[in-house]
Amino acid sequence: MSRRNNSPRIKKRINATLIDLAIYLPLFLTYTIYFGEVNDQGESIVSGVMTLPIFIFWLLYFPTTEAAFGNTLGHKLMGLKVVTLSGRPISFLQAFKRRILDGIEIYGSLGIIAYVVAKNSPREQRLGDSFARTKVIGGDSVFCKNCNEQLELSGSDLIKGQFGCPECQTTNMIE
Repeated sequence: MSRRNNSPRIKKRINATLIDLAIYLPLFLTYTIYFGEVNDQGESIVSGVMTLPIFIFWLLYFPTTEAAFGNTLGHKLMGLKVVTLSGRPISFLQAFKRRILDGIEIYGSLGIIAYVVAKNSPREQRLGDSFARTKVIGGDSVFCKNCNEQLELSGSDLIKGQFGCPECQTTNMIE
């Protein structure tokens, strides 16, 4: 069996979140600037029914793509996938539940809560993952048992429970 090093996954999750925010925030800010009302402090504020498009885009981008594909664009680019605790694809309800706490875990604390909770969780789960009974897989570093080449696992490698080493062509089982 190959040895695993899980620490890169949290860094990849942070990078995935930054990519996703780089997609979501410009749309959020542009919408707020064009459709918001300027308050006494000169800030553009969206309220009432005008917040609906912001929520719909959030719903389409985060929970819907995670339920349909197992990841957002950021997670996909980082080789990460969201699965149930048993390794199966997640439902829309699970994707929605894992994202509903983003306001506190990610946006409200600049990700500090998500980082501390995931770093101290045996499955590297955020609060949203624990609530939805999901986990993020992929992004693990492994070493080939034959040639000791360090490789990075994808989510599908983890689901299959094995990976092939491109260096020596050996099939390795994952611990």
